[in-house]
Order: sequence, then C-alpha cells, then structure tokens
Amino acid sequence: LKWLDAYATIDADSSNGLDYPEFLGHFELPRNSYAKRLYDAFDSDRTGAVPIRDFLEMVWACCACDRSLSEIVAFRLMRRDVNFDPKTSTMDHRDIEHFVAARYTDLSRAACKEKAHHVFAHIDVDGSGGIDLDEFREFSRGNTIFLSLGHFYQMKLRDKLFGVD
Repeated sequence: LKWLDAYATIDADSSNGLDYPEFLGHFELPRNSYAKRLYDAFDSDRTGAVPIRDFLEMVWACCACDRSLSEIVAFRLMRRDVNFDPKTSTMDHRDIEHFVAARYTDLSRAACKEKAHHVFAHIDVDGSGGIDLDEFREFSRGNTIFLSLGHFYQMKLRDKLFGVD
C-alpha cells in the first residue's frame, strides 16, 4: 500500500500517469540525461505518462539494491537506448563517451573521445564493438565507477519512497 500511496503523491495532477516533471520533482533528481533515461525505463510504452503497473514494476527492479539489480540499473542508465533485453542489449562507444564527458567536464571533446575509446576497448573483451551486460558486469567487479552512477539513482528513489535507512 505504501507504493500505491507514493504513486498517488507523485501524480500531483491525479492524471493516473506520472509525467517527467512530476518524476523529477518528487525524486529531486538532477535534470540530466541519466534522470531522463531512468524516467524512460519507467515509461515503457513511451506515452510520457507512467501508469501504476509500470511504476510498480520499475520500483521493484530499481529499489532492490542487490549486486545483480544494481548492475542492471547502471547498465540501463549508461545506454542511450531505453529498450532493454539482458541477453541482447549493448552499449556502444557513444554511451561511454557520454559518461566520460559528464564525469570529466574539464576535458576537451577530443580528450573525452580518446579516453572513452580506451575504456571501451578495455571493457569490450570480445572485440564485438558492443559492451554486453556480461562484459559490463565483469568490468564492474574490479571497478565500481559505473555502479556508483546507478546506485546514486537507486538511493534517490529508495529515500523518497521509503525514507532514509
């Protein structure tokens, strides 16, 4: 019932669909591409209004902070493509470049591209040109930089929905 109450609170205009401004405002998320990707994961039918069914599914998927789910949340946030299938979804160079540019704001575009290329080559173990979830997980076992991005958003959701532990 707490989740239903939360949904009703977030849906400020009582439209039975959470829009992006309601989502950002309630969870106090920064207005950036990662918050938009998180919202888009909730808005699975791309209507701009998250129904309660999608809200409940994604709250469950995002707020359970175990290692496996945290990896999936981080992987989904890193990708520009909001469609997700754990068996076939991949990241490309641009996804890593976007992360590098957001993290290292003092680097030139050329330096971001170069750094992203090196990071991408390190993670793309099979040389396929795409980083799949297994490669992402393997990299994240030794380096939690991407997981910290996902964890930030997971904790924002948890704190607003369930209070601070």
